[in-house]
Amino acid sequence: MIYPYTAILHGVLAALCFISFFYLIYFKKDLDKATMRAYFNWFLYFFLYNTILMLPLLIFSELSLLVGRFFNVAMIFLGLAAWQAFNMSLNLLITNELKRKLFSFFYLIGISIAVVLYFIYAEIPKGSDDGNWVLWYSGEYISLFYSLFMFIAGWTFSYTFLKSFLNFQSPLLKTRIILYALASFMLPFASFFYFGVQNTLEVYLSFALSILGMILFAIGNVFIGILLKSSQQIP
Repeated sequence: MIYPYTAILHGVLAALCFISFFYLIYFKKDLDKATMRAYFNWFLYFFLYNTILMLPLLIFSELSLLVGRFFNVAMIFLGLAAWQAFNMSLNLLITNELKRKLFSFFYLIGISIAVVLYFIYAEIPKGSDDGNWVLWYSGEYISLFYSLFMFIAGWTFSYTFLKSFLNFQSPLLKTRIILYALASFMLPFASFFYFGVQNTLEVYLSFALSILGMILFAIGNVFIGILLKSSQQIP
């Protein structure tokens, strides 16, 4: 294993994603609904994103352009994750199907352009001096453009949850909504710090925000989900 801290923490994030989508697969009965399916896909694609970033650090003995290509591929799956989150928000916020499809289409076009730019201007990732952390990509402008779509999806996701807060009477459901809203608000900042990274401090901040966000989602999905089922409230 090279750059073990980065590999391990991406493994932690993948595990947190797995906990949520495992629960959604086995304990939810409405994954056939478009909104719920988009929510599940968000965790699935984020799991794949973290797994793809972890794998080259386990397989290869040094950073290379090939390792950089793993980063490029991971950006595809993170983009798909954000697109699914955005689609879920659109399904809940907009009743006009044509408008939903247009917003979804233009979002997908934008994030696809950002991903293509990562492939065109690929880089060899850099390692930290202590040999523990990977600085995946240093191009700030492309990363800012990509992060813009993370903020659009994340903050729309957060707004969607907050908008529904007053519709619920159950304290457990209100707590779940707050957890989801906080998590989806902070996760775009993690991408902002992680892509176009210039120093390890930004890596620390990104992992801290990502892990906290995924813990909040796991608590909302699993722990509160179990409490809701035990109290026979709507999960």
